[in-house]
Amino acid sequence: MSFKIAFIFKREYLYKIFWADVGIIWDADPRGLRKINKPYILFNKDYTRKYCNFSYFDENFSIKLRYFIENNFCNFSRFWIYSSVNHYEKKLKIKYKDPNIPFFYYLTKVNAIIQERYNYYSIACAILIALFFSKTGIPLPQYLSPLPNTGVKGKDFFDYFFFAPAIFFTTIEYVNDLLLNETLKNEEHIVRTFGSFLLWKPVKRALECSYNYLLNLSIRKQTCITL
Repeated sequence: MSFKIAFIFKREYLYKIFWADVGIIWDADPRGLRKINKPYILFNKDYTRKYCNFSYFDENFSIKLRYFIENNFCNFSRFWIYSSVNHYEKKLKIKYKDPNIPFFYYLTKVNAIIQERYNYYSIACAILIALFFSKTGIPLPQYLSPLPNTGVKGKDFFDYFFFAPAIFFTTIEYVNDLLLNETLKNEEHIVRTFGSFLLWKPVKRALECSYNYLLNLSIRKQTCITL
C-alpha cells in the first residue's frame, strides 16, 4: 500500500496535499487551509507544530500513552542521551579529566543541542508523526503538553515520543554544521537530509524506541512504517 506525505514549503503548492495522505506545511494561506480535510502538521515560526484534522485517541488511551512514555522515557532514552553527547564531544575533540560526570551534565548538553537546532529536531519529529500517527490518530490535545519529569526540555509530547531518532539526527547534523561552519540551508534541505538519514542502518535501533512504545500499546499494525 502506497503512502504519500506532501511537503508544502511555499503556499502556492498547497494543492499537492490533495494527492497525499498527510501534509507537512510551512507556509500556507489560511483560506486555503480551511479547504483541507486531510491530516496535516502546520509549523509555527518557532518550529513548534500544530496538528490539524488528525483523529484522536479516546481519553483513556491518551492518558495511558502519556503515562507510559513519561514512566519509561529514561529507560528507553538514556543510551541515546549518552551516545549523542559522546558523539558531539568526540567529533569536536572535547575532553574532560573527571571520569565521573553526572547524568545531569548529559541532560544539559542534550537540551542545549535541541535548543540550538530545534528546527532540525522538530522537522524530524513531524516526519515521524506523519509516518506513525496519520492512520492511528493522536492523543487528545490536553495530553500533548511537554513531559516535565524527564529532564528533557521538549515543546510537546511528540518531542519525547520520538526523542531517540530526533536527537540522533539533530546531534549528527549539528556537529557537521560546526565542523563545516555552515548549516542545512532551508527546510527542504533538512527534509531531504532526514530522509537519507532514515535509510541509514544504525537508525533502525533509534526508531525501535518509538516503535516499541506502540508495540507495547498494541497499535503497531496501523502505522505506515515497519522495521
